[in-house]
Amino acid sequence: RFQGGNNAGHTVVLGDRVLKFHLLPSGITREDCRLVLGDGMVVDPWVLDQELRGWTDETGQEVRGQRLFISERAHVILRYHRLLDGLDTVIGTTGRGIGPTYAD
Repeated sequence: RFQGGNNAGHTVVLGDRVLKFHLLPSGITREDCRLVLGDGMVVDPWVLDQELRGWTDETGQEVRGQRLFISERAHVILRYHRLLDGLDTVIGTTGRGIGPTYAD
């Protein structure tokens, strides 16, 4: 992925399994794919960890340190970004801290 964060999701159906992701690329379902979270991404470490754990629990496959790559220039959502986002009532946001993270 080259931009965005966990404010939108996507669903992948594999046989009888329904997998939902917000950060991980859908290419995770293909063992020959490298998974890249690129420069323009805003990454919430907690959400990423939850998605990775869910994937490993569901499939038994580990992608950390093997085929998941995160750009050193990706933006990291911190707790205070979410708090700042919650204070902004002028525009409707998802409250996930994406706007304040990009602003930093």
